[in-house]
Amino acid sequence: VKSNKGNGRKKKKKKKDKVYHFAELNDQIHNALEALGPSIPKLNWSSPKDVMWVNAETMKCSTVGDIYLLLKASDFCTFDLSHALDGIVNDCNVDDRNDNNRDHDRSSLDGDEGGTNSSAFEYELILRKWSNLHASMEFRCFVSNHEIVAISQRNHTQHFPHLKRDYMTIRSHIVDFFEDTIRYTFANGTVHDYVFDVYVDKNDRVWLIDFNLWADRTDALLFQWEELMEMTVEAQVDGVDENDNNGINSSNDNVVNIDNTKPEIRVVMNENEVLYDPLSSYRAPIDTVDLASDNVGSHSFQEFMAMCQRPSAMSDSEDDHNE
Repeated sequence: VKSNKGNGRKKKKKKKDKVYHFAELNDQIHNALEALGPSIPKLNWSSPKDVMWVNAETMKCSTVGDIYLLLKASDFCTFDLSHALDGIVNDCNVDDRNDNNRDHDRSSLDGDEGGTNSSAFEYELILRKWSNLHASMEFRCFVSNHEIVAISQRNHTQHFPHLKRDYMTIRSHIVDFFEDTIRYTFANGTVHDYVFDVYVDKNDRVWLIDFNLWADRTDALLFQWEELMEMTVEAQVDGVDENDNNGINSSNDNVVNIDNTKPEIRVVMNENEVLYDPLSSYRAPIDTVDLASDNVGSHSFQEFMAMCQRPSAMSDSEDDHNE
């Protein structure tokens, strides 16, 4: 019997990949799912909408693994963790600002040049109970100086005929909800400019969905940020005029001016107004997109599919070895 000892050959031990296990976080997510049922995950600002294609085209998560899968695959969530506050001014002490000076404190929240100072805030994982909401009844509201300046249909990639008939009534419900529930209440009134999303149900009840930053990285949907900034200036001027005239026409004390055009609400009125879906570029892995764009050559999609149908060289060699 030949011994392998002393032949100078040593078997190399395979390095095991590190396995990270977050037992406490797993338990917290599991307990939340037990209490809420199927849920939608999001971080401080973003939800992983860009990778719904890995989860049967839905944000609905029923297990801890579903949540981890979406968070790990999402570019939106990665941006939240690394660059969410890049370029955003520190607006924590906005109550001290001069009403005539809209320039906020320009001290940056950025730490290193390439990222955000993570010590300035806490990252949070939020689980929201999943509900089957009708896409036509979600709206985004833009608030400047504690006033709604604009309301937009949230799903601007589809035309819903009933909105053309009902949008003014919907606007009224949203404004009433804002006045009663959100205005001067959000962040105890310390934040003057922000964006929030709502849902209006079949009983005309308004439900708050989320808050967003007043910044151009927040999708303006059927508006442009340049328009929103102009509306902000107009709202300030109108506010000064109302204070001077007390809301009454100076030429006739018996006539009260009622402006029923503000805040402006926009919905998709017809099929021609449907806008491009910004999430359409996230419907498949980027490798598939690159392959589809190359029509010829060894990196073409056709060549890739043909290669998938052929046995690989590695499989052939493994078969020979087994024989």
